[in-house]
Amino acid sequence: MNQFTRPDKTPGAGKNVRRRNGKFASCEPCRKDKVRCDHGIPVCSRCFQRDTATRCFYHPAPLTRKSETKNLRASLSNGGNAQELQDQQEATTDVIAVEGPNREPSPFKASACNPEIETPLPAGYLGPTSFLDAFAETRDTDKQPPTATQTEAAEALPAHWAHKVAEILRWLKELPIIEHLVHEYYRLSQSAAIPAPFILNALASLLGDTASATSVLHNTSKRLVIPPTTEGSGFHELFTGRHLRLEIIAIIGALAGKASCFALAHGKVSRHFGPDYQARFPRRMMTMCDTVLEVCRFLTPTNDLTVWLQHESLLLSGLLHGDTSSETWHRLGELSTTLFELGLHRESNELPIFLAETRRRIFAAAYQLDKTVATFLGRPPRISIRHSDCKPPLDLADEILTADSGHLQLITKTLDDSGWSLQEPPVFQRASWIRVRFELGTLREEILELSLRPPSADTAAQLRDISLRSEKTWSSLPKHLRSSVAAWREPGILSVSARLMLTVAHLAHLYDEFLVQRLLLREDSQAQGALLKVSAQILSTVLTLGTYGEAATVDLRRDFIWAILLYGFPSASVLVKALQTQSRTDQPLPYVYAGSRAALIRDLSVFLSHLESIAKTDKVHGLLCERTSKALLQILDEVLESGLSSAPLPPSELGDLSDLVSDDLGLLGDEMDFWGGVDPGIVFDQWLL
Repeated sequence: MNQFTRPDKTPGAGKNVRRRNGKFASCEPCRKDKVRCDHGIPVCSRCFQRDTATRCFYHPAPLTRKSETKNLRASLSNGGNAQELQDQQEATTDVIAVEGPNREPSPFKASACNPEIETPLPAGYLGPTSFLDAFAETRDTDKQPPTATQTEAAEALPAHWAHKVAEILRWLKELPIIEHLVHEYYRLSQSAAIPAPFILNALASLLGDTASATSVLHNTSKRLVIPPTTEGSGFHELFTGRHLRLEIIAIIGALAGKASCFALAHGKVSRHFGPDYQARFPRRMMTMCDTVLEVCRFLTPTNDLTVWLQHESLLLSGLLHGDTSSETWHRLGELSTTLFELGLHRESNELPIFLAETRRRIFAAAYQLDKTVATFLGRPPRISIRHSDCKPPLDLADEILTADSGHLQLITKTLDDSGWSLQEPPVFQRASWIRVRFELGTLREEILELSLRPPSADTAAQLRDISLRSEKTWSSLPKHLRSSVAAWREPGILSVSARLMLTVAHLAHLYDEFLVQRLLLREDSQAQGALLKVSAQILSTVLTLGTYGEAATVDLRRDFIWAILLYGFPSASVLVKALQTQSRTDQPLPYVYAGSRAALIRDLSVFLSHLESIAKTDKVHGLLCERTSKALLQILDEVLESGLSSAPLPPSELGDLSDLVSDDLGLLGDEMDFWGGVDPGIVFDQWLL
């Protein structure tokens, strides 16, 4: 055993292990027993200080393996097979990662140590105020000459990164089940931002690829150049086949991970890999995405595939960690930064039509996502429409983007002046929902801005103007995109996905009005009636989703839980508080729900039953829904008993429910004691809207 090999895990076994420039990471048993550990392995000081020791690939004597490093670089330069690369990696690695006794070792370990690449990557998009604006041609990212020899950049990567790439390529053995998951996702999802043909064509190409780690690293290190003559039908050829890049592998993995989270192809996955695989699979895909993003961050200039990967990994992270997690928030920031770096916020007349439309879709999807997360967390949005001139995508089917440019131009002329399809009978297309979300997002941005201002007559006037324009925007949408409740009452005519998107889009529109009226109530007490009215509409829509969703052929439980907590709880809180005030003051409600007070109480009772059902069956959201239902139930009991007894009721042990919705936007407040430490945003999934 050399001085840097991990010793046996026995007491005192590591006392004679020297550490040279590194510190030691505790082994798993000692960490569990909370005792000082001498069995550690050397890690770099940076990882030690950041408490990421178990992910460090510290080489204790990096200059003692010159011959192996030269061989590895020669393999990267001249091309070599994956087995040769793996053999060289094993010869240069003296340290192994610490794994717990019951943990499955992850094949993808993210390094916290940056490679020593001295030549910087290109700056990307440079706007009209940039220091190089006088040279107009430099403002186009694709026209900027490369500032580094990418072969040198690939050579500068640590040897273990090449080993990780080889591990990622071994994942291609699972492509048959991945293919099934991705096809199911595109068959059912009406909200996918990346056009289906580009992914499905790339997936079909991957099934026949037998690439080596060295060739994939070389392809990834090159700038992704998209010639102006490129057609959508051949776009996938730029990053698959002999041009296979890491980004597209991770993108497909992220899509498959999302599909797995929604239990798509659950039976097939369980039969092939066992029941436990379903839970582990999306996390494996998340780790793979992180590995690829880390490699690309230092190896290749930002490109369209980078944006695709960041967008899909952000959505997958939201499903796994919740949208209030710090990790997901930082991923949103990275996506926003990359959008600006690539210039997706600006219109360009020099791109192929299919690429311009694809960029518009990605920007619009990211823009809407930014507004929704900003609303939910009560934070400033990152992407401002004031600094963007990107148009909403045209209302075109995904398959049309693979047509030749001449045919595509003719099809765009069949749209109306606003870019909506005039096809009869109307059809539901993914681009339609992206357009709807983008238009609603611009109004949400204005609401977020006004929410930071103190109450005033001027602010109230602007809020009323937003309310009018919101209703006008909704009315201007094509009629087939504006029905929600009626869609569920006509089964067989529309797909479950279309009906679900209709409901979610309607909820987003209603929630804009809900936020406006909440803000208006600070200045104008007359807004209470309008607030109760829109709250009743939201509650009724959520209950409709629950009623018809149970009979749907597609599992809608995650979407229903998301709608319950994001939309249902704020509206139900407003309504139950109004009932409580009415029972205590004997003042009539400013708005009569469904014609009677009894109808409101019945619907609130149904809403409570949904919360109690989720509390019993859902492990992730159980405690959250249990405490929420108890709070609402105590107030509802007070309302029901107030007419039977004049004796004062004891104060609620859970406190006043208004504390839960105390912020200006009607969202969950900072009363985390109520939640018992449970993250209230853990269910905020972005699969649909």
